Amino acid sequence: PYGNLLLSRAPALRCRPHDLSIAGREPRGAIEADFQIRGKRLRIFITHFGLTANERNRQVRMLMPALDRDDTDICILAGDINEWRPAARTLRALRHVFGTSPAPRSFPAQRPVFALDRVYVAPRELLNDVRAVRSAPARIASDHLPLLAEIDI
Repeated sequence: PYGNLLLSRAPALRCRPHDLSIAGREPRGAIEADFQIRGKRLRIFITHFGLTANERNRQVRMLMPALDRDDTDICILAGDINEWRPAARTLRALRHVFGTSPAPRSFPAQRPVFALDRVYVAPRELLNDVRAVRSAPARIASDHLPLLAEIDI
């Protein structure tokens, strides 16, 4: 009943799930996938963090060893981070690895107020833009607006 999905035209060289579940909370996880695109080694993480600050802090700490590796040219983390407070520990930890990232409002889809969904890229200068898709179908498809990121590879 829970899960993440990563769709790609390019075949993944390696794919690894990360269990980020916290006892007593909804199951959570992340997908880590490696690609070779245009001669670059690319690692992508897709995730959906929990609803409480403590849960999110623990989840980012669980994922940090994988995020901190520097054996790729480009690292991307995308997903529902479920954090809207800019000074929150979870976002500070992610900024430590990725730097700052645009945070368009994406929730609730009908009238977005909170920036819960994020796309982070390292090196940061490869991330050109992140924007919420505000189309009528996007507002129907989910309670969150999807994000569209433009990344130079």
